[in-house]
Amino acid sequence: MRKFGKGNSLHSVDWLLLASKFIAWWQEGVILSKSHAADWGLLHLSSGWKENLKRCKELRKDPSMVTSLEYSEWLSNLEPAIIEASHNLDSVLETTIH
Repeated sequence: MRKFGKGNSLHSVDWLLLASKFIAWWQEGVILSKSHAADWGLLHLSSGWKENLKRCKELRKDPSMVTSLEYSEWLSNLEPAIIEASHNLDSVLETTIH
């Protein structure tokens, strides 16, 4: 995620949705769709990057919104959230493995 997870693309949202999906699976043993992972993350995650999950889900439901100025600017600034999500995922894995 840290190496390839860049902003500025509709597909950038998948990095955050996958992080939420993997954390849910690791912590609760549930397999969620990406849209359900967004909902789960908003309820269960405490990291700041989770606030992006609402927009991620909105773009999955209506990808045409990517052309709006609001969403294109948001996507162009998404890389820090992707990096934070990858660190959060690492932390979850490390704390449950040890």
